Amino acid sequence: MVKMPVEERLTEHDKRLNNHGERITQLEKYDEDKHRRLKEVEKNYGELKETIVGENKEMRQFFQSNMDKQWDLIKSRDEQRHDTRRMKHELDKTKTERYADITFKLLGTGGIVYLILQNLLGG
Repeated sequence: MVKMPVEERLTEHDKRLNNHGERITQLEKYDEDKHRRLKEVEKNYGELKETIVGENKEMRQFFQSNMDKQWDLIKSRDEQRHDTRRMKHELDKTKTERYADITFKLLGTGGIVYLILQNLLGG
């Protein structure tokens, strides 16, 4: 086995150390880059989460507003139906009262005509 002089061995060790130093520096830069990118992802995640929560809240408010409007329409429709039924009932009642009034007048008039005819014909 050939022995290398001490100086060559030291030079060889220096080269290896320099290579290791460069490699460590590269790994540290790579680690810093990964750390920076991870922080960016965490920040984006937080912003996305806030956006989703905000949109969800707006969506719930939108649907609640629509449900309230639909409920108001249903109540209004039911009130209109009730009012329509009440008006129809009042109209039927008025018609009945009018027909009864006319009938009573005709019967009353008929009775008067009968009395006049009976008196004229000598009854």
